[in-house]
Amino acid sequence: MRLKSRGAAVLAVAATVLSAITGIGAVSAAGTDEPAPLPQASIRHADDGAHTTVRVWSVGDPETERLREGRSYRHSALQPASRFVERGEEVTVTVPPGAPDLRVGIGLNGNYRLWNEGSHVGVREVPLSTGTTTVTAPVDGLVYLIDRASTGTSVDVDVSGGVAVPAFVLGQTTDDEFSAARDRQPDAPFLTIVGQRTFTEPQHRSFAAVPRAITERVELWDRVVSLTNAHFGLLDDAVGLARKAPQRIHIAMPDSGGGYASAGNDRVTMQIDTGAAGELLTAAPGNMWGFWHEVGHTYQTSAYNWSGMGEVVVNVSALDVQHAISGENRLDRQNVADVDAFFAEPVAERRFDAENGWVKLLMFDQLRRGFGEQFYPRLNQALRTGLALGEMTTTDNGQSKRDLFAATAGEVADRDLRPFFAQWGFALSEATTASLAQHPVLERDIWENRTSTTDVLDHDLAPYAVPVGRFVGEQPSVVVGQQHLDHDAALGDLGNTDGVGTPTPGAQRVVATAPGTGTLTATLTNALGVREVISAPLRVEPGNMLLFEGLSDRPVMRLVTDPRDGVLRLYSGTSYTSHPNWGDREYVGFELRSADDREQVGSWSVRGNENANALASGFAEEYRDGQVLVVRHAEARTRLELWTDSVLQPSDARTEQRFRIVDGRFVPLGSTPVVATPGTPVTLQRNADTPVEARLMLQEQVTSISGEAVFTAPTGTTFAADQDTLRAEVLMPGGDWARQSALDVVEAAPGGAGTTLTGRFDADDLDLPGGTLVRWSPEVHVPADAAAGGSGLRYTVTGTTDGQSIQVVS
Repeated sequence: MRLKSRGAAVLAVAATVLSAITGIGAVSAAGTDEPAPLPQASIRHADDGAHTTVRVWSVGDPETERLREGRSYRHSALQPASRFVERGEEVTVTVPPGAPDLRVGIGLNGNYRLWNEGSHVGVREVPLSTGTTTVTAPVDGLVYLIDRASTGTSVDVDVSGGVAVPAFVLGQTTDDEFSAARDRQPDAPFLTIVGQRTFTEPQHRSFAAVPRAITERVELWDRVVSLTNAHFGLLDDAVGLARKAPQRIHIAMPDSGGGYASAGNDRVTMQIDTGAAGELLTAAPGNMWGFWHEVGHTYQTSAYNWSGMGEVVVNVSALDVQHAISGENRLDRQNVADVDAFFAEPVAERRFDAENGWVKLLMFDQLRRGFGEQFYPRLNQALRTGLALGEMTTTDNGQSKRDLFAATAGEVADRDLRPFFAQWGFALSEATTASLAQHPVLERDIWENRTSTTDVLDHDLAPYAVPVGRFVGEQPSVVVGQQHLDHDAALGDLGNTDGVGTPTPGAQRVVATAPGTGTLTATLTNALGVREVISAPLRVEPGNMLLFEGLSDRPVMRLVTDPRDGVLRLYSGTSYTSHPNWGDREYVGFELRSADDREQVGSWSVRGNENANALASGFAEEYRDGQVLVVRHAEARTRLELWTDSVLQPSDARTEQRFRIVDGRFVPLGSTPVVATPGTPVTLQRNADTPVEARLMLQEQVTSISGEAVFTAPTGTTFAADQDTLRAEVLMPGGDWARQSALDVVEAAPGGAGTTLTGRFDADDLDLPGGTLVRWSPEVHVPADAAAGGSGLRYTVTGTTDGQSIQVVS
């Protein structure tokens, strides 16, 4: 485990999380007591059952939200239409004008004896268009609508085909209405039951177990999810990493599956044959461990789920749910003798890793018992923010995660937990023990908390609240690789989810890894010490970039300059291998060399059977203006792109190409010793004289240069009078701009009614290395009746340098 400084650069692995922050839906105003409203489902069958009107919400992409929240598994994008079709039947869906991109899903998750020959077929998706779309069912299954947009809006969609099945929607359907619908269709293949946070579809053989007083049961399922949200510090009215996305948990109830019950992407499974479905439908509220456990699996964070701990740490949230619902704690009776035997051993001989899962679970629960119900919400939020900002890293699936958990637990509790972890035989690194030693000592022996009736608090953490806020105003565009705006963006509506106090804004960061849309983030910290990351989308331009493409023109990697930090940055473009035909041979690569091209600074390569993920992770190589970059691409003619100031340059078929880095640009090194290069942009004002740069770059070392320079003023302007000498300045690699009178343009004479300026220069005994910039800055006059605008004078230089002819046209 490595804790980085708060100002450290965002790691490439964190970029994905930060890019996922921008959220959806209405957010309650800071300080309100009511949570943000969740999307209200609506399913209405026609009286004859011929069609169904379904309200479909744009609830966001489940995978994006999973990454942002730091969960293990996706929650569901499916929104039930409460209709069942058999394979080969047609389903017709009518989408109103202006609706976002919707999809229809048909299928079943799990093994159902009566359907699909008893096989798991999943849910097959088909895109929908505005108007009417007819789809032939590829499998037997229920019908769903899907909207992964992030707008938080809704549309009503009409669905027909197959048979309508009885539907209960919490907040829309009464118990009596649902009972009547069931009585009208006693032979329906399924029921549809939709809560605010859950939905399920009991099949016919489970109908007898479905309570007639269904509202109370659905509210119980929803409460389990709400309590799990609270344990992980996820809030409906948060706006950043802690914001709970509105996707529901799909509870599938097939006949059979793996284990007693299971969890995975897009669903939890409570099968009938094992009794798990019966638990969900009929068990007493305090006796639903299987459901609590599987819901917890969808949430558990990898940050403290190291190897072998998956079935242990999942139960930390299940204990929290049990405690809230029944006041009980399973560990008061589970493996008590094993716990007693563990603590009877001498401390030096105790080994946490050697114990069974129920004994290990107690260590995690003792942190809640010692610091209160707010400990785990705070811990999970601290891990979310630290990992997303790149301040924390885990380098393996073992010790580094243990250290990360221990160090973060000490920071959240603000206690020296070394004695606690020592009592548990829980090995820590020297860096982690040093980190823990900085906190105040424990006031209670919290490792003695083994029975909930006698537990004592060390101290009770204050109620959990998360900062909220937003960026205001229009944000500037950025370029690939940029990590900071030139000036911090304005923030507004700053507050906290509990309505108390105003958070302190921290560092702002830009995540821009590819052209298109990037993310601007800001860190907020409240008086409780809880941090949050808020965001806004940004337009990302290519900037100065080398794009290496591979098989099927997939982007293998993007190499860019970040002049603000003086580093080269590298971003991986695909998880596919670059080009399998090249196998173990290099497909793309690059090399950074000194300005005189004599010394190699670094060399990097990606083979055909590799992608650039490992190479790009955390890549930030310092560079200096004037250094040479050697680029290799096995298929450069069609799959290597050079972008200069967001403009695509002509392609070059050479498999090895050389560039000089000048002002953050990749300038091709060709046969000519001198080239034009853009100067610093300025804005011309009416009735004013403004110096405008004309720049050259020396591609090779120069000892003498002479010739004629002709400057042409921007359209609608003239050169100011009395400019018979244009002062020269040079910028050598790694240096600063300096006066160089030997290169002054002298005897400058106006022409074309002041629109041109022509002079000569002649210099010997120079010692200017390759990569040196030369600039002159003639003053341009703008008439009072001219429109202000961007500058851009043109110039030509003709002459010789060290005996070679030169002709430069800007």
